[in-house]
Amino acid sequence: MDEKTARTILVLGFKGRKKKGKEDPLRMAEACKFYADLGLSSEKIGDKFGVTGRLVIEFLSLLKLPPEVKHRLSKGEIGIDVGAQLSEAKLGDETTVKIGEVIAGMLEHDARGVIQFAKKFPNASLEEYKQRVLASKPRKEEVSMVVISLQEEKYQKLKEQADRQNLSVHDLGQRIIEEWLEKQRS
Repeated sequence: MDEKTARTILVLGFKGRKKKGKEDPLRMAEACKFYADLGLSSEKIGDKFGVTGRLVIEFLSLLKLPPEVKHRLSKGEIGIDVGAQLSEAKLGDETTVKIGEVIAGMLEHDARGVIQFAKKFPNASLEEYKQRVLASKPRKEEVSMVVISLQEEKYQKLKEQADRQNLSVHDLGQRIIEEWLEKQRS
């Protein structure tokens, strides 16, 4: 790679990164490596292209990943931040490839959780942990609302009862309906 190509890749990649850049992260990593091989520090490379030195280090760390994981990274199945964390975990190529398979397509937060688990428990089943992470996520539940019109007198009685039970009118109404539904099942 020559300097003109490296510069073009990084200018387009870092500028586009703010707008969900399309540049292959491994090409960007190779371009960062070109400048690092010239003796520039990650901070100087970052300054030259308007990004942090830490971002340059993340890109450089991607080059240490096994080919199978690099392929997933290029396809967008693994994000740059997660790929960098996986590279920096130093788990060995076989484990890194297994983790790459497990986290491909996962949300970044969940993928980071799997990587952290693998660092703490390198001999554990990653697939099992993936299931634990995904199962612990809050489940979406459909909720319907009921709007009831009440005469002022009935509303005041309901409010007084809610105050006596140290509840909101909403919570008391919900409790009344739930108890009534439970009685209907019996």
